[in-house]
Amino acid sequence: MFMSPKMKIREIIEVEALREEWQSLTRRIFTYLDNISSFFPIVDKISETDSYFQEVDGLFSDYNNLSLRTKKVLEAYKFRTEVLPQQIFLPIDIQLGKRIILKGKLSAALHRMDKECKRILKLLEGLPCEIMLSPEKEKELEMLRQIVKNEIEKMLPNYARDLNLSIEAFRKACFLGSCLIVGRIIDAILDEIKNVIQKRAGKEKSEIKWEEVESFLKKEVLGKEGAEKIIRGVKLYRNKFSHEVGTYPSPEDCLIMISSAIILTKGFIKWKKSRD
Repeated sequence: MFMSPKMKIREIIEVEALREEWQSLTRRIFTYLDNISSFFPIVDKISETDSYFQEVDGLFSDYNNLSLRTKKVLEAYKFRTEVLPQQIFLPIDIQLGKRIILKGKLSAALHRMDKECKRILKLLEGLPCEIMLSPEKEKELEMLRQIVKNEIEKMLPNYARDLNLSIEAFRKACFLGSCLIVGRIIDAILDEIKNVIQKRAGKEKSEIKWEEVESFLKKEVLGKEGAEKIIRGVKLYRNKFSHEVGTYPSPEDCLIMISSAIILTKGFIKWKKSRD
């Protein structure tokens, strides 16, 4: 068993970067294992003057460097020592005063390294990372959870499930994923509002302008108090993260969108009740 410490955003990003490095290293090792015979076409050894010797030496060096950096991160989770990344060194022999690598020993070491890479990658992928929030943000997030539980879950269980998933993604620093999840809810609510506007105005959906939707939200769904903040979150999704490739939300952007989607859903439920 291991503990699950809450981590600063910088630390979670570091774990994500380590995962990518281990994935890249795994691909490199596969390439060497797949092509090892072509580098030993006649003899079963190469000397230190061969360029291939330098390549695999660099591979083992990169592996051991990554192992040490990963070990420091995993130590915070109280893993047993034997579970932490193990160092594997290039199997060098000496013949006639020169360093050489034997094909059989290299193949065995690469297979060990490949196995170790996959094991550590699985450990990293299973880390239950949670970001460390200020007391004020923790209080705000708990308040939002309670709104979902007490005012949304019974009426719109699918919406509540997605809102909770978005909060969990936020806690794991998956900010884009969190925003895209609540974005589906925002889209669904806006679509229903457009249907109402369409029937009232007798126009096509494509003719409905954002100003009409915004006015509807303020007058019938949200009310004037606090409407601007909620609409800001809606606009953030509509105008930026759902369309612009290469844009990523900050933690602040993400929390604004989660809060906006939850309050919007709460207002949407009250509006629907008033119509029934």
